[in-house]
Amino acid sequence: MSDRHLFALFVITIAWMPLPAGSNWPWAWLVLQLLIFSTAAAWLWLYQQGRVGLTDAFIQARPVLIMLGLWLGWICIQLLPLPISWLLVLAPHNASLVQLVGESTGLPAQTATISVNPQLTLQSVMLSLAFSVFFMLSLLLVDTRARIKWLLWLVVYCALFQAVFGSLMTLSGIEYHLFGAKQTSLGVASGTFINRNHLAGYLEMALAIGIGLLLAQMQGGKQRSMRQKIRGWVAVMLEKKMQLRLILAMLVIGLVMTQSRMGNTAFFSSLLLTA
Repeated sequence: MSDRHLFALFVITIAWMPLPAGSNWPWAWLVLQLLIFSTAAAWLWLYQQGRVGLTDAFIQARPVLIMLGLWLGWICIQLLPLPISWLLVLAPHNASLVQLVGESTGLPAQTATISVNPQLTLQSVMLSLAFSVFFMLSLLLVDTRARIKWLLWLVVYCALFQAVFGSLMTLSGIEYHLFGAKQTSLGVASGTFINRNHLAGYLEMALAIGIGLLLAQMQGGKQRSMRQKIRGWVAVMLEKKMQLRLILAMLVIGLVMTQSRMGNTAFFSSLLLTA
């Protein structure tokens, strides 16, 4: 296994994320966490062998990583069994609930957690840890200009699939996502997501990335003959710039078909302000 294999697994994770209803189901959380933690474990194994190292981006992001660590630490503290006297100071409302339950059952609790629902808090800890590790992997694996460009194109193509899939499901009246019939957002495009607003947000991010790619490919104008202009037009029709323009148009159509009011307002207002 090499750094390239880890980057391939990282790319697969990004492509997989939106497919199972935006990874919004418990089993999808487990698959996502398995992909992320497996990639991280493989990177640590390569690091221990001296085959990979810390990137400049990872080192410079140390303040952000420290804040993420503190945030994760605070969530974990909410799962620790604490004395009731401590809980009366840290979470008095929760402490009163615990005391009330103890009085009703005749078994007063000596310790309790800050979290009212430790099981849900544990799920949040695992998801938060997975996303934090994913952020670290992006700093460690996306370390070249070619990989950045490759990753941006991947997001654009994934968004194209979402826009086409969501539009076809809506226009055909089939109303299915990849893992069964749709239960929500009927009559509007939602792609493989549960909510139309989720698809709108995904398309907005992809449109921003696509417009950035388009601007990065712009070249300064210069005086050319008619023959050179014709050659230039033909080249434009065949090169990736034209493909990107068509993809952006299809993404806008998909965004409009979500009928997400805030999604459309956010995109067109931000585009207008940026222009």
